[in-house]
Amino acid sequence: MNELYKVGIALAAIVTLVIALGAYVYLQEKPNNPNQPTPTPSPTPITPPGPSPTPTPIITDLTPPLELFAGAATWATPQGKTCLYISWKANYETYHQTDGATWEYFPVSYMDYWQTSILSALQQAELEVTIKGDIPQDLSKYNLVVIFAYYAVEPHHSQQIKEYVAQGGSVILLSGVPCYFEENIKTLHPDPFNLVFDLDSISDWFGASKFMNSVNDIAKVVYSYPFDTSILSTDVLYYGTSGSAAVGSFVSDVDLIAYWDSGNFFAFAHEYGLGKVYYQSQIDYTEP
Repeated sequence: MNELYKVGIALAAIVTLVIALGAYVYLQEKPNNPNQPTPTPSPTPITPPGPSPTPTPIITDLTPPLELFAGAATWATPQGKTCLYISWKANYETYHQTDGATWEYFPVSYMDYWQTSILSALQQAELEVTIKGDIPQDLSKYNLVVIFAYYAVEPHHSQQIKEYVAQGGSVILLSGVPCYFEENIKTLHPDPFNLVFDLDSISDWFGASKFMNSVNDIAKVVYSYPFDTSILSTDVLYYGTSGSAAVGSFVSDVDLIAYWDSGNFFAFAHEYGLGKVYYQSQIDYTEP
C-alpha cells in the first residue's frame, strides 16, 4: 500500500510539471492582443540642413553702359579668363570702421548695386572674378584688373599698373579712378576748385592726360556694335548729370569708343606694351 501511494505521488508530481510546462509554452507563443497597439520605434533624429547660401543676384539684361563694359572686358582678355575686381563695396567693408571712418563714401545701396551689376557684366564675359578692396602687390595671376574703388588707388600704384600692362596684363579704369594715381586723397572730388585735372604721371600708359566733369551731357558710341555689342551709334548710351566723369587730350594712338556731346571722351581703348587699357567714365548711378 505504501509503495502504491508513493507511485501515485510521483505520478501526480509529473503531471503537475507537464501542465506547468505546457502553460509556459502557451504563454510564450500566444499572439499579441489585436486591440493593443504595437509600439512604434522612435525614429532616428535627423538634423535639419542649414539654410542654403543665397546666390549672388545676377543681372541678365545689361544696360547699354554695362553691355559696353562687358564687351570691353572680353576684348581685354583674349588669352585668359581670370579677373580681379577692386570694388567700392569691398573697399568700404575693409576700411569704413578703421582708417576710412572719415572717408567720403557713396551710399551703401549704390555700392551694392555697382558690385552686383559689374560682377554680372564680368560673368557674362565668362570671366572668373575675384573681388577685393585693395590692389595686391602681385597681379601676375590675373589676366584683367578692373578698378572702380577710388580709395584703393594711390600714386605708388602707377608704376605697378604700368609694369603689369606692359608685361601683358589688361586693366579697366572706371569713372574718377585715374585722378587717384596723381594724388593720395580720400574724397570723391579730387580737385573741386578746378574744372580740369592733370593726369601727366600716368598719361604714357593710360593714354589721356586730362580729366574733367561733363555737365548734363549725353553720351553715344562713335560707331555701331563696338566690341561686338548691340549698341548703335544712334543710341543714347548714357544721360549725364552735373558730375559725370570724362577724359580728354589723348597722348597716344587710342581707339575712341564713346564720346559726350560736349566733345569730351566717355570711353576709349588702346594697347600699351603687351597689354591693354580701357577707360569708361560711367557704369550706372541707378539704384536697383
